[in-house]
Amino acid sequence: MAAVAISRTQDSLISKSEVEAFLYSSIKEVLSREGSEKGASQSSSKHLSSLSSFLVERVNSSLAKACPSIEGFKFVVQAVVQEQWGQGGLVGARCQWDNRRDTVVSVQQDTEKLDVCVIVFFVHTEEEESDEEQ
Repeated sequence: MAAVAISRTQDSLISKSEVEAFLYSSIKEVLSREGSEKGASQSSSKHLSSLSSFLVERVNSSLAKACPSIEGFKFVVQAVVQEQWGQGGLVGARCQWDNRRDTVVSVQQDTEKLDVCVIVFFVHTEEEESDEEQ
């Protein structure tokens, strides 16, 4: 298991360890639920796509409740699930940042047959909302 948390801001309000723990538990839940933790025999592209979609849906629906530190942030979730055949893989994404407040948390879980990477981009929104209210 490897965890990478990259902060784009020094005063981020997000508890990265809380988010990472939630992401790892979500990956474990999705893989064990689908019988894919050790790389089930159904590693077709359709199956891998459904695992990725289910993982994103799980994170989208539960992250705010599980991690109160993300209040005031909108987030975008990206998940990649691929077969593990000894090859390398590089996952990249781009986002416009406010370097003082926005952040990204990324985790990777490798099993015997699958590589799973989940990236969550957090964009701070509280100030924008208070400006609209005035």
